[in-house]
Amino acid sequence: MEKASHSNADGSKMPTSTSTIRSEASLSSDSATGTNISNTGADVHTLCVDCGGGGIKSAVVNSNGDAATTTVRSGVVYPFTPSDLIETVRNHISALNNPDFQRITVGLPGVIRNGNVVFTPHYIRDNGPHTQALPALASQWNGLDAEELFVGSFGVPTLAFNDAEVAACSVIQGVGSELVLTLGTGLGCAFFVDGRLIPHIEMSHAPFKDGQTFDQVLGEHRRLFLDDAEWSRLVFDAVRALWPVFRWDHLFIGGGNAARITPEVRDALNQSRDAIEGIKPNTVKFIDNFAGLSGGNAAWELLTQADS
Repeated sequence: MEKASHSNADGSKMPTSTSTIRSEASLSSDSATGTNISNTGADVHTLCVDCGGGGIKSAVVNSNGDAATTTVRSGVVYPFTPSDLIETVRNHISALNNPDFQRITVGLPGVIRNGNVVFTPHYIRDNGPHTQALPALASQWNGLDAEELFVGSFGVPTLAFNDAEVAACSVIQGVGSELVLTLGTGLGCAFFVDGRLIPHIEMSHAPFKDGQTFDQVLGEHRRLFLDDAEWSRLVFDAVRALWPVFRWDHLFIGGGNAARITPEVRDALNQSRDAIEGIKPNTVKFIDNFAGLSGGNAAWELLTQADS
């Protein structure tokens, strides 16, 4: 097993786990040394794993980011360890009838740097989000080299990034400033400028309203006690609060709960009422929940760079 490298958002080199194993002819001979294998002209298939606090989804996509298999989902059973994640993915591969794939992209919640889990908020807890954090679980997750774990388990090159960053790769246009927010267990966030990922900001843990964080106000645990109209108004307030921070050219909103945002709030988000402090009109788009998987192909183009 070898370590290749790709470039971080700040231009520095960061290790990407890869393997000396060659998977069929669609992998170029340079794949184990970090060359972008999608540049071979072959239709490279990527196993995409989208990890949330409530469930894990897997599917294989082709070089266009289109689904090459159905999507398999499993609920997360807590307590949940890295070994449980690998076992879940193995079961998904089996359920998908063992499809061919030449690489893996994993989107994980929390702060992921250089393929390593700096902090993940859900899996370190005994019974899921917002329950007690267990030191034994935290020691398994925080500091984990997720890319090495997947390479060692499946024998193909792997990327591990924040799940919102992976989803963003399916929708950004690469021009101007583009913010992607995902609404699910918590609030996911990814920010790109001219197609380049800005180092991750875990906005979900920033203060928002009445002493609570964005995650506490918008997350699934709070949404369950609200109707869609009430919760949508909180989303509207959150987007307005984030505008002065990012001043995006384009905002994309997705994740499993984005479909619950009411038409009234969707319209209101695209209508500026203040030329200076208001959100730019007609800059907010809503994306479907498959972005967390389809982005797994584009991530190899947008989040990595071959060694020169």
